[in-house]
Amino acid sequence: MSKIKFSLFMLLAFACISAFAQSSERPNQIEIRYGAQDSFGPFENDSFPFGIGNGDNWDDVYKLNYFRYINDFLDIGTGITAGSVQNMYDDEFSGSGTVNNLLDRGSVVDLDLLLRYKFFNGLDLSTTTKIDPFLYLGASGTYVSELEQVLGVDNGFSTNVPVGLGLMGGSDRYKLNVMSGMRFGMWDKIPNRWEHSVGIGFGFGPPKAEKEVEIDVPMPEPVEEEVVMEEVIEEPMIEEEVIIVADTDGDGIPDTEDDCPNVAGTVGGCPDTDGDGVLDMNDDCPEIAGVVSGCPDADGDGIADKDDNCPDTAGIAGNDGCPEVKDADGDGIPDAVDGCPTVAGVASNNGCPEVKQETVERLAAIAKQIQFQTNSTNLTTNSKTILNEVASIMAANPGYRLSIEGHTDSVGAADFNQGLSERRAAAVRDYLASRGVGSVSSTGYGENRPIATNDTATGRAQNRRVELKLNPR
Repeated sequence: MSKIKFSLFMLLAFACISAFAQSSERPNQIEIRYGAQDSFGPFENDSFPFGIGNGDNWDDVYKLNYFRYINDFLDIGTGITAGSVQNMYDDEFSGSGTVNNLLDRGSVVDLDLLLRYKFFNGLDLSTTTKIDPFLYLGASGTYVSELEQVLGVDNGFSTNVPVGLGLMGGSDRYKLNVMSGMRFGMWDKIPNRWEHSVGIGFGFGPPKAEKEVEIDVPMPEPVEEEVVMEEVIEEPMIEEEVIIVADTDGDGIPDTEDDCPNVAGTVGGCPDTDGDGVLDMNDDCPEIAGVVSGCPDADGDGIADKDDNCPDTAGIAGNDGCPEVKDADGDGIPDAVDGCPTVAGVASNNGCPEVKQETVERLAAIAKQIQFQTNSTNLTTNSKTILNEVASIMAANPGYRLSIEGHTDSVGAADFNQGLSERRAAAVRDYLASRGVGSVSSTGYGENRPIATNDTATGRAQNRRVELKLNPR
């Protein structure tokens, strides 16, 4: 990785860290890290501090760490680091000029055990600061591939001590951090290495329980209180006057407050046998609890059941406790069963006015006198005169309607006779309507309802007729 590329990555990490605040609510943390290491170490002639002068000696390094929160001071962790290193041996070390040609780079793996000391621990600096600096120290096992082949040694294993400084910041779930330090080799064939990296940590797990600190609070010494005995002066006893209250019936209510001093009771000193709150002397049903003068009222209409003709259906007093009945014409016959609900009538005629027999007979006689001009539906002048009397009869009987029926004999075609009967009945209807009769209707029956034989002239004359019938509205 180039020096410019890694420097830009470090600047971005510092910018991100400044936007986060420290938190240790989640005690476990996994870190994924990326960085670079300088294979030539800090003591080469061309190496500046932190190895930044060896522009061509940088190699990528990848890290995976796990840390566990111990307390505000310390975290403990472990991890693995993988990367590559350049050939770190010159001809003088190897004794020949062939080593550099044999090995330019080798893979390196470090297994780390780390302690991380945090400066912002509540004692050193404020724990509310956004950035938390730390010091890390550990021990590591190292393996460098192809070391056996190049150097002729038994194996490529060694040890080193990682130590350095870092910054971290973030939430209890996510933390960004930067680390920069040195790995001090414990074997002369594996030299010291600069190592710089940035990473992100992911917190998980429940908060670590804090131990309760018991504080011994000294108990105050008992204070002896001086007991002062006060002299008790006995006052002379005064005999109270005993007032005897009379309660003749023994119900616990004094006679002076008892409405029934000679009879035991619970309501004002008077008995209430059924317990309905109405004194027996005012209760029409003293042995049955009720609300209307002490009597039951099942339908709640305010009329006691004993006086209610409809005890299970709310009604009115004017109808003996039964529901109000509508009677528009006031004839005493409910509208629901009144044949003439708007005209007063009699029960024998279904609530309609009674029609005198002579009226019925007179209508029948008038009907026999209704005549038409020959082969026509036009009424004769005499017929119109007698129909005026029919109009007067209908005005005197407003509770009735008039039905007009037309009939013929059997002479001629049946269809013709049917139409003729309908037209003549309608002619009578229209004339009566012109005289103010409103309730009138007409029907034609043709030759279907004869009242005499059609075999004789007399019979046929009887069958050619108009009938007038009164019917309740």
